[in-house]
Amino acid sequence: MTTNAAISVARAAGKIPTDRPFGKDMANNAFISAFLATTPHEDLYLYASTAGTAEKYKEILGTLTTRKFKTHFLSHNELARLGEPGCIMHLDPHLARDAWDRRRIGQRSYSIAGLIHTMAGPFNLDAHMETVIGPVQSWDALVCTSRAVKKTMEMLFERWHAYMADRYGATRLPTPQLPILPLGVDVAKFRKTDARIAAGRAWRQRLGIADDALAVLYLGRLSYVEKAHPTPMFIALEQAAKASGRKMHAIMAGWFPMPEHEEAFREAARLYAPSIGLSIVDARVEPAKTEIWHAADVFASLVDNIQETFGLAPVEAMAAGLPVVVSDWDGYRDTVRDGEDGFRIPTYAPPGGAGALLPLGNAALNESFQRYVGSTALMTAVDIPRAAAAFASLALDPQLRARMAATAARRGREVFDWPVVMEQYRALWSELAARRIRDGESGARRDGHSHEPRVEDPFRLYGHFASRQLSADLVLALPPAGTGVPVQAIRKSALNNLADRHFLRQDEQEAVLGLLAGGPQPISALVAVVADVRRAAVYRWLGHLLKFDAIRIAG
Repeated sequence: MTTNAAISVARAAGKIPTDRPFGKDMANNAFISAFLATTPHEDLYLYASTAGTAEKYKEILGTLTTRKFKTHFLSHNELARLGEPGCIMHLDPHLARDAWDRRRIGQRSYSIAGLIHTMAGPFNLDAHMETVIGPVQSWDALVCTSRAVKKTMEMLFERWHAYMADRYGATRLPTPQLPILPLGVDVAKFRKTDARIAAGRAWRQRLGIADDALAVLYLGRLSYVEKAHPTPMFIALEQAAKASGRKMHAIMAGWFPMPEHEEAFREAARLYAPSIGLSIVDARVEPAKTEIWHAADVFASLVDNIQETFGLAPVEAMAAGLPVVVSDWDGYRDTVRDGEDGFRIPTYAPPGGAGALLPLGNAALNESFQRYVGSTALMTAVDIPRAAAAFASLALDPQLRARMAATAARRGREVFDWPVVMEQYRALWSELAARRIRDGESGARRDGHSHEPRVEDPFRLYGHFASRQLSADLVLALPPAGTGVPVQAIRKSALNNLADRHFLRQDEQEAVLGLLAGGPQPISALVAVVADVRRAAVYRWLGHLLKFDAIRIAG
């Protein structure tokens, strides 16, 4: 049977604000929808680290599926007890926190998998550092959406390992698996239909795009600091128009995270592409969201930003049957085949060492992430003459456009449709399950030690603060009649109720007090009246009673 997974919904998905639809959030919702639509299991396991997440799960799932499941809300302890699911699937890179929690109950209990959406932010880099330090195992995984992401992860792990070896003499530094799996698209939502083609024509008329103009679409967040600087595309289109003698029209569809940047985009077009038509379309809501694809002849994304890792928009464009012109950058290198689905345009960056000062302000959090990645992008070049040649070729050769469009659409169906991608994830979960059986364990928990050093038992870590700790041979007794504080009286003050959840149940309290009523008893005898798993609670409760003179040390 295919291995199941517990999806961490509340940490990954939810209602996406229509005014700020970030690609990561849309991709996560799409992932969960695809998982729900394609899973062969009738049991749905939802990983809930706290009891309060159940209502959020229900709200989210109600927007993503109409399929009915037998739903299980699971905590860490329940995951340890159940044979299914075999994996917690997080749609972010934060593995270490859950690995520490798993160590408390057994590191072979299940696998943990995460997904890398972006690399450059300080919090994501911190997550990768914690992965090195935390008890992450070889049966865990960080899914890389491209070869470039995997190479970056390997470089980061190599650097952290070198540091650990130099500082601590470490020789065994395990890391999770780094499989390369793409994001998917719901191809049916993008595929050309007669209705969509007609809607595309209507958009061209509305935007004033001539029938003989090459309409080039960019769709995504319109941010020159976090996505793609628009000027290289404008310059390339201007050069292509002159070389081909064809009209060019740029459609910039998406949304501006900073609305004041819209005028900067328009000014750049006026400065660098005066003969090119320009339309800016808000593609956050319908009908533009699904129809604008079919107004274009070509899709273009000359991304130059290090926060990009996969790039979903070109895959969506291929699913919509558009030839694509993209930068040879990061994940685009894995999704678009140069000369087949479109063109990949070479990019150039300064050598290693030239940017050593750039991340310092961002790492110290006294300079914004946007300033860091935006500055880096301004030092990264896209080969504009090559991009212009690609646009000119597509403008002059309708057969080339048609051939590339057909190839792109086929690639979308065969490689990136969600059911195809989900099978790869299920194969990964099965592989991790096999590794849990055969691979060696690292960082096994030692007897008497906490599962995580920074959440050590306070009575182990600070027990020496006290004159003496309660021990099994210490003899306790009830105070003489008429002295001390009756147990029932302790409850009368609200000052004394903070830790009730850590004490014994009422029936257990009565059993302990009943034994003490017969005379002084060593703690070993008092502990023996409750189940083994409850014996630590006896010590906690006895300390509570001693605090208020409800019991005393005998002798």
